[in-house]
Amino acid sequence: MSATVLSISGAELASAVGENELKRLLGLPRSFELEGDLRQRADGARAWYAGHGRPFAAARRLDVRRVEEERVLLEDGTELRGAALAASLRSARGHALTVLAASSGREAADEARTLWAADRPDEGYFLERFGTAVTEALVHRAATLLCRGAASAAETLLPHHSPGCGRWSLDDQPRLMTLLGGTPIDEGKMALGPIVLHPSGGLDPANSVLAVLGITRLTAPSASLADLCRACDLVPCAFRRAPMDRAALRAEAG
Repeated sequence: MSATVLSISGAELASAVGENELKRLLGLPRSFELEGDLRQRADGARAWYAGHGRPFAAARRLDVRRVEEERVLLEDGTELRGAALAASLRSARGHALTVLAASSGREAADEARTLWAADRPDEGYFLERFGTAVTEALVHRAATLLCRGAASAAETLLPHHSPGCGRWSLDDQPRLMTLLGGTPIDEGKMALGPIVLHPSGGLDPANSVLAVLGITRLTAPSASLADLCRACDLVPCAFRRAPMDRAALRAEAG
């Protein structure tokens, strides 16, 4: 079974990127005012993406057969070896999950490279950073849409986990890509829409992500963007919105 492609426009996501989120990814403090050339670069990146960006998101739901200490066994026999994912599902009694692929798209990455090559590095950098913000907004928007769709069955989605972050090795990237219907291409790579997975586990374009969101019937509060950072055990991380909640992570892990 292949994944369902979600319809989310570039203009919608460009509008959804908050200024504080962009400043965070630019390495600037929240109190910093974007003025002059910096304002022009930020507005230019937003306008370019709204007019030309082509985001991609695809998702597939699978039932969970069994959750062990450091692995999750799915209905089709696939085994995911993410300890953080397993802990999240155990804690919330998750009975299913959604595998998600999201990318700000190849067009933005290509345009950023063109700007760098044309000796316009400031514009290229701002567009690269804006592409990262778009991917984060896309994951959040996709999760919201999926959560609304699950509400009729009294289900809700848990915060996402990704291979390569914290207690989940990049080794599971090919498994997620296969679950989503990715197809093998040359040199051991796999492709899904505009996303290419390399044998190393890296994704191209760079502003792409593979993620898993657990599904539970327990009542769970909506996770803010800051809550997602508190629940993430990636250390170190230069882009945190809030400090990691070590006590909660220890309790979740049991």
